[in-house]
Amino acid sequence: MNIEKTAKTDIRSGITNGGRPATIKIEGRYQKRPPSDPTLLTEPLLAVLRLMAEGMTGKAIAAALGKDKSTISRQMSAICNRLAAHGREDAVARGRELGLV
Repeated sequence: MNIEKTAKTDIRSGITNGGRPATIKIEGRYQKRPPSDPTLLTEPLLAVLRLMAEGMTGKAIAAALGKDKSTISRQMSAICNRLAAHGREDAVARGRELGLV
């Protein structure tokens, strides 16, 4: 893996001052960190991913699950991070590749 230097990054450990991993180039794409184990998606995250795959908006997902929109936004962000996706469409595609949806 080729670790690209970002602002305030300890290149030896790949960790920034804020404790976040450095940008890493994987398979020709820049990602904040390497893909983690998709089995780390909890049941609530899987429920959100499945509704994302149905094309529902964040607001509609929040209403369907009886949660606040900000909670759903954080969960969508967690899904993207754990699947090393660059947005909801990419997350859904990765979820399909991995057999999660």
